Amino acid sequence: MDKDRHIKMPTTFTEQVELLRKRNLEIQNPNLAKETLKRINYYRLSAYMLTLKKDNNFFEGTTFNQLISIYEVDKKLRHLLMEVLRKYRNCV
Repeated sequence: MDKDRHIKMPTTFTEQVELLRKRNLEIQNPNLAKETLKRINYYRLSAYMLTLKKDNNFFEGTTFNQLISIYEVDKKLRHLLMEVLRKYRNCV
């Protein structure tokens, strides 16, 4: 194994919530945030965080609910597109 490779240690859902808070993400309900992270996964959500932060800190006033809303809209859009593509493929 490469000596220079940095391997991140696993974190608990509680630690993930605290990390997001330290990075200036407003989380009103930590228990709901933990349950959401269990369901969706921190790393899946991390792609949606990119436009909400700079230098690894969230913009002032950014909330966990906003992050989840962006994820949910994208999820619905992906499902709609997949359904259209599936129907189109069956027609060709």
